[in-house]
Amino acid sequence: MKLRLLAAVTAVLSGLLAAAAPSASAAALDATCTGTTATGYAPGLLLLTERPTLVSQSHVLTVCKSQADPAIKSATSFSSGLGSLSCLALGAAGNGTQTITWNTGDTTTFFFNRTRTILAGLTADVLNGVVIAGKFQGDSVVVTVTGLIANPLGCLSATGLLTASGPVTVEITST
Repeated sequence: MKLRLLAAVTAVLSGLLAAAAPSASAAALDATCTGTTATGYAPGLLLLTERPTLVSQSHVLTVCKSQADPAIKSATSFSSGLGSLSCLALGAAGNGTQTITWNTGDTTTFFFNRTRTILAGLTADVLNGVVIAGKFQGDSVVVTVTGLIANPLGCLSATGLLTASGPVTVEITST
């Protein structure tokens, strides 16, 4: 039952995100990746009490394809930031930079604006940006991260919610 609900909510979020994504009809897809993300919160997120929290996010992109560089097969990415957060107040928008390290040793650094959608205990973060350095410089980037935000037991525990995880996709498109 829980898996069906999770699948249904994920499908709804994916549909909403696909509808909101810009059309890339005149652009070439330079790289696309799928994988998983792991997010850590220190200290853990409490249900209602907002407090300064370090958020660390690691993407492991296990399946990457690139017509521009067929040697690209996988990648990793790490980012971190500080915010005043709780399980019910995760922040709605933000911006920053992130670097992808490809299996080839090349890197891609991009600046992004993040939007967040929360629906039925799931978050969907969409990072829209542009590559500012490294491989694919000048290209557009869209990163979509979907994950559980609120394990009620974690949010109610003394230590708070310490981790969350979910799928991630990356699309890099030349304009």
